[in-house]
Amino acid sequence: MILCCIFAQWALLWRGFMPMIFMGKDNITIGLHDLTEALLGTLSCFVSLSFLLGLVSPVILLIHGILFLPLYCLNKFVNEELLLITDPGSIVYVHAFGAFHGFGAHIASFVNTRDHLELVEPPTEGNLKLIGFCILFLCFPTMNGISSESDAEMIRSIVNTLLAGMAGIVTSIAFKIAAEQCDGRRFNDDGVVTVTRSTSVSLVSGVVSIGSVSTLMIQPYGAIIIGMVSSLFASMSQLYL
Repeated sequence: MILCCIFAQWALLWRGFMPMIFMGKDNITIGLHDLTEALLGTLSCFVSLSFLLGLVSPVILLIHGILFLPLYCLNKFVNEELLLITDPGSIVYVHAFGAFHGFGAHIASFVNTRDHLELVEPPTEGNLKLIGFCILFLCFPTMNGISSESDAEMIRSIVNTLLAGMAGIVTSIAFKIAAEQCDGRRFNDDGVVTVTRSTSVSLVSGVVSIGSVSTLMIQPYGAIIIGMVSSLFASMSQLYL
């Protein structure tokens, strides 16, 4: 929680520094949109940190976030203000940039993750993952539509995100059950399809894949197809790669 507060304030400062550096402004504005963008930057930072959680010390996480957020703000400013690239759900800026940055940091750290993984999860950890999954399912539609320019776009974004997420969850569970029945592959040792292991990846893939087009008139069936296809690819990579 302390890291979250530090990163949010640091992102808010750097969001104000970018117009001062590139556009000659002499002050930093703080409004609802600025706070929202700072929180999205904090989210991207934690996406990057997820590759290092449990592998490095909290001090390294703090240093990583301090170095990451200026790069995030620079990337977002250049794409939005200079290149005029639109990304309604901030999927490219938040998730893709954070994931690639975190993956690169993980490779650079030369940490062998197999030495830190546990085969059996404590019951409390599974319950916490379930709570996190429910929070993610409830908050992601709003997060995708928070940068919309009109009420109509926000409504479309929320509806499309929910449809894609629910379609992804159903597709993931169906695929994993079918895979276990066909070739005997199991997603865990006891062969039970649990909520946290089977649906977290599919939910994230569904709502993230539709984020950049969530405000468009893709129709409900289009959102469902996007969620199903992305979840199918995510489930196949989780099982076979």
